[in-house]
Amino acid sequence: MLPWLCVGDFNEILTSDEKQGRIPRPIQHMEEFCNVLLQSDLIDLGFYGNKFTWRNSRSGEAFVEERLDKTCATIEWRALFPSSKVVHLQASYSDNVPIMLTTNVDTQIACRKKIPRRFEEKWVTHPECEGIIHEAWNGEISMGSPMYRLFEKIKKSHIALVGWSRQLGYSKTKLEEKESKQETLIAMNYVDNLDVIQRVKDEINALLL
Repeated sequence: MLPWLCVGDFNEILTSDEKQGRIPRPIQHMEEFCNVLLQSDLIDLGFYGNKFTWRNSRSGEAFVEERLDKTCATIEWRALFPSSKVVHLQASYSDNVPIMLTTNVDTQIACRKKIPRRFEEKWVTHPECEGIIHEAWNGEISMGSPMYRLFEKIKKSHIALVGWSRQLGYSKTKLEEKESKQETLIAMNYVDNLDVIQRVKDEINALLL
């Protein structure tokens, strides 16, 4: 049999502990889903992270969370990628969480940090941007022709913006802090922290924008 992989929202659970809240899932439905996987020679690859991949975002007794999204593969596929790893990430923009599958967790590629060399469109959304440009542009340049002074103003503005961009308060570090806070809150009792989690998601979305 050819090795193959299946990743996505199955809209069904395998065991009762993959659902929390409201009416329990009928045993017959779970057994039928399990039989489908067995007949297809698929096995659940498991996961790292929070168990539940879908939530209805309702409050109180109406709140439900389930592990509907899974990564399943044949034994042949698993033999080809023995170091594969499935991670449940966190999402600030959807009721379903994204799933990340890595087939070689031992390989790490070092990426050089990208330093912006030209004007970034996202800078204009920051309230400090205009002030940085205004200060650099109005700096004293007493020597040279009008064209020379113009180019010097452009160069000084560019240098000031690039230097300022490295110290932005809503950069990658702040985004990582918000995502870490979201993950911590979700790992606790989700329904008790629903309002706080939604505020953190809104802050993450604003940073991403």
